[in-house]
Amino acid sequence: MVNPSDQAAQIDRAIRTAAIALGLFALLVAFTALVVISQAVLRQLRVAGLDLATLRALGLSSGQLWAISLVQVAAMAAGGFMAVILSRCSVARECNKAPAL
Repeated sequence: MVNPSDQAAQIDRAIRTAAIALGLFALLVAFTALVVISQAVLRQLRVAGLDLATLRALGLSSGQLWAISLVQVAAMAAGGFMAVILSRCSVARECNKAPAL
């Protein structure tokens, strides 16, 4: 007869490696997402920098220019968020169409 505590310990040892690997993979995905998002934000700010020089020449203060940059980044983030939400909804819709087992 198998002792339940021994069996639980064996199960814990068996899944520990998989859990650690999954955690490391999650960290890698998070780091990759951070790099991609940072690159997109920096690219957007670099392109907007050309417009900011013109706006500065028209008399906008540095606070107003900062606010404009912040609004542009927020709009880009909101667009990305909506894309994720809509893609999740479409995946869920497809999953609900699948016949049950």
